[in-house]
Amino acid sequence: MTFQECCAVCLDNQEFLTQFNRLTGNHIGEKRTGIEIAVDKACGYDPNRDGMEDFCEFVFEFIWLPLRKHSGGAE
Repeated sequence: MTFQECCAVCLDNQEFLTQFNRLTGNHIGEKRTGIEIAVDKACGYDPNRDGMEDFCEFVFEFIWLPLRKHSGGAE
């Protein structure tokens, strides 16, 4: 499994996303109302795009590295 595949698996896991958002204050994949979408668009804010760097760093530190260590892979 590559790191990109690992991120994709984590993105597909709703409970993982819920807890990631709770811990980090991000809003990846959360449902928004029409007015929220309109305001975000007007402000140039995209919660899915804007939180992705944090998400990748989180997956790398707390999922990817422990998996690699456990499987005997190098950091």
